[in-house]
Amino acid sequence: EEWQANIRVKRSPRSKGIAVRTFEQYESISRIHIVPALGNIKARDLTRPRVDRWLRDLEGSTYLRDNGTTVAYSANTLRLCRVVLGMALQWAISEGIVSRNVARESKPPGGRPRPEKHALSEEQARRLIQATRGSELGPLWALMITTGLRRGEALGLRWKDYDGESITVTSQIKLEAGEVVRGDLKTDKSKRRLRLPEFVIRDLEAHRERQLKQVAQRGKPQTDLMFTTSDGGYIRPDNLRKRFIAACHLAGIEPHEDGRPWGIHELRHTAASQLLNDRIPMQIVSRTLGHSSIYVTLDVYSHLTDQDSELIANSMNDRYDELVQK
Repeated sequence: EEWQANIRVKRSPRSKGIAVRTFEQYESISRIHIVPALGNIKARDLTRPRVDRWLRDLEGSTYLRDNGTTVAYSANTLRLCRVVLGMALQWAISEGIVSRNVARESKPPGGRPRPEKHALSEEQARRLIQATRGSELGPLWALMITTGLRRGEALGLRWKDYDGESITVTSQIKLEAGEVVRGDLKTDKSKRRLRLPEFVIRDLEAHRERQLKQVAQRGKPQTDLMFTTSDGGYIRPDNLRKRFIAACHLAGIEPHEDGRPWGIHELRHTAASQLLNDRIPMQIVSRTLGHSSIYVTLDVYSHLTDQDSELIANSMNDRYDELVQK
């Protein structure tokens, strides 16, 4: 039926008005998780109990990713399965094929707990900055540790985004069909101006001088990008991970206890944890990170603010000490 083709997300992302990467994610969800289990069921025969059972079955199982690794279903993957099926059924409603969206009526899945966010300790962050200072990407690591920039935002920075004191973040680079493309940030709140620490400013100025010398001495192409490949082009986001692992090794930062190397996104968590530990107001942290709302920040970093409740309790104990003693 046509609704099954819609599950497969056959239409182009441009016609759907969604980003290519989001379209590819939807296509992967439908191909790997939905079509094999539900693709042979007519839309009018699909019931809420059947969808509930399907989600429960997924919740307790594993699946094979496109890269060949086997993983357990996360809460986010289960949520996307339900969302994409709901999108297909909503289309079926618009075409008069069904009258109800049983996916949206189904019970939201749970999935395995969200993995704990890891952040470098202050000592580790300091060692990383010191060990890579003066290197080609040293200023990049310092910038990400102190501002919480996303990888694509940092790699997309141009010198015109820097005024000697601050950076203005309005765009990012990402991979689409294996190619690096630049695009505007999704929301107005993602676009932000960030004041830089003095040592980062000094590192960026020294980095710019090195770039200009390379252009003059070795004929390196002139570019407005802050961080480039040897030919002046974009550094691919997927290639940056190896260089970050090497930087951690240089700084003597051991992998995680389970053997996993540190990931670049954990520099963002490092920035967030530093700000929250310094009692920077959550609203300011949210704006710094470019979150769409403060609720996103609260959801992601609630484990870092749990200690605030203890501080509040202790504060009230101190204020009403005479009552506590009775």
